[in-house]
Amino acid sequence: ARRARGLAATAIAWGPWAGSGMAAEADAEEQLRRRGLHGMAQELATEALAGAIGGGQPAVTVADVDWERFAPGYTALRRSPLIGDLPEVQSALAAGQAGEGGQGGGADDAAAELRARLGGLTDGERRQSLLDLVRGTVAEALGHASAAEVKADRSFKDLGFDSLTAVELRNQLTAATGHRLPATLVFDHPTPRALAEHLTAELFPAGGDAAGPEGGEARIRQALATVPLSRLREAGVLETLLDIAGLHDDVQESDGSDGEEGAAAIDDMDVDSLIQMAFENTDSDS
Repeated sequence: ARRARGLAATAIAWGPWAGSGMAAEADAEEQLRRRGLHGMAQELATEALAGAIGGGQPAVTVADVDWERFAPGYTALRRSPLIGDLPEVQSALAAGQAGEGGQGGGADDAAAELRARLGGLTDGERRQSLLDLVRGTVAEALGHASAAEVKADRSFKDLGFDSLTAVELRNQLTAATGHRLPATLVFDHPTPRALAEHLTAELFPAGGDAAGPEGGEARIRQALATVPLSRLREAGVLETLLDIAGLHDDVQESDGSDGEEGAAAIDDMDVDSLIQMAFENTDSDS
């Protein structure tokens, strides 16, 4: 309105000044830096003020921005005409998209180590381990001292996430797991527990068997323990299991025949105990 009347007017949108205003506290300054906004030295900011007033533009923004860190988060959920035409932003977004497919060097090794460790766990242990990973990474992204401050069922919004910290979390989890994750990760899966469940499904589709002998054996035991003995008998595998477990002869001797009492004795057994004995006898034979 002042410009339309030929009067002097310049509106300046300021980024943080170092050691003052929104960046006065050390923690606040660190949080802004992590989002890609650096505190400007007062001498530099004062020079920018003079340049803005004399530049003839009615509205300007003055900030020290790390575009590679700031731009992906700022544009995570929507295209931003405000900064979209800046060459630095276009370069930063192109570099970010090129790097989403994977990490290099040590990150690949760490991701492979994590997958191997998770593969040797039961399904429940794996879910808990991924939840611990998510909570720890969330705590780091928010600047908390420990994962204990991150509640598993509290929404990311309530925890203090915005689009910038959401991208930071995505980047860290991508590096940790070696799995490509979208920038909208925390918006699609709004709590640490929901995100951990998503990672479990992504890394181990359809509850896939855990890699390695311990994880595989645990899943086999769990599955077999749910099968009624009558079904094992109907399928013709009960006798084989008894032989492997070394129980067939004991049952025959206990009732003096191969008749109904022996069958009843088997039906009274704990299935998990039968499977346990079968595995133990197999191990001892080997």
